[in-house]
Amino acid sequence: MENILRNRYLKQIRPYYNKQLIKAITGQRRVGKSFLLRQVSEELRSLHKKANFLYIDKEQHNFDGLQTYSQLFDYVKRNSAKGMNYLFLDEVQEIKGFEKALRSLLAEGNYDIYCTGSNSDMFSGELATFLSGRQIEIQVYSLSFSEFA
Repeated sequence: MENILRNRYLKQIRPYYNKQLIKAITGQRRVGKSFLLRQVSEELRSLHKKANFLYIDKEQHNFDGLQTYSQLFDYVKRNSAKGMNYLFLDEVQEIKGFEKALRSLLAEGNYDIYCTGSNSDMFSGELATFLSGRQIEIQVYSLSFSEFA
């Protein structure tokens, strides 16, 4: 199957590159959130070749040990560089209390954070209040007819 560039969503995310906000890509399962996250990562890698990139995919077995916000925070700190760090978290809702780690990392100033989540309540209610003013949500939907053409 051919990969389809999700330009509509890339255009929504680009203005927030290198901004002190958590970029949250949300939507139902199987709509392409993970693929979009990889597209953003590839684009940023081509623009910032000397930066440090961390990509955590909770659907991969080697990240099963990251279950809590403190484990996430420790892992990221151990694998960070002194300069700019680009952090990508796929299926972040799988980590209990992830918002505490993300808020703390964001406050340090040398992290540009992108994450995906399938849970529709991931950034609503109490969680939205906890991250208030620190996140932007990009809702992803299944492919449209124009994206196939």
